[in-house]
Amino acid sequence: MLQWNETWYELGWFAACVIAMIVYERVQRGRHGDSDSPNLRGWQARIRTQWVETLMKPGRQEILAVQTMRNSVMASSFMASISGLAIPGVFTMSTDLNRQALEWHRVFGLPFAATLHPLKMMILVAVFFAAFVLFVQAIRLYNHVGFMIVLPLESPQSVPPHEVARYLNLAGGSFSHGVRLFFACLPAAAWLVDVHLLVVTTVILLFLYRQFDRRP
Repeated sequence: MLQWNETWYELGWFAACVIAMIVYERVQRGRHGDSDSPNLRGWQARIRTQWVETLMKPGRQEILAVQTMRNSVMASSFMASISGLAIPGVFTMSTDLNRQALEWHRVFGLPFAATLHPLKMMILVAVFFAAFVLFVQAIRLYNHVGFMIVLPLESPQSVPPHEVARYLNLAGGSFSHGVRLFFACLPAAAWLVDVHLLVVTTVILLFLYRQFDRRP
């Protein structure tokens, strides 16, 4: 009975943290289209659209466009590599970490559901894998934009600027969500140690998200 109480105690706090992050994300998405909002995401989307429209006009700067796309692909590739390498690292450290956390909780008499360890580990792996997928998606979309943006408008194969901007915003959105998921490894890893650390790190992460989402 005690083990079940500890299990539901930890799962309850985990559910509360997930709900808090979902609510925050919904609020930020609601402000996305508001031009007067200090939200950074909508502002970045409008800047990307204006950038595409400027570069696709006559007398455009193809070199600048290609260099910018290259830098974006490199940044996404770097983050994808880190996310992918983190997955085997989780399996490497999980056994020792669980044993040390169990001993620490036993000494201090804190609740600890050892049966949840596989679930905690798989959540952390899922966070890194989802971030990896989003970064790969960003690479794919940035590559598409790199080809489309240099085509002359008079070309029969040219893509309208608004369509290029849509691809670019999708790429930027994938990269942004990948970074957010990557940072979510902080509370996911903290839960391997203690559920109270999960709550604390979730609050810290939401504060960091808030700072990231504010326009400078």
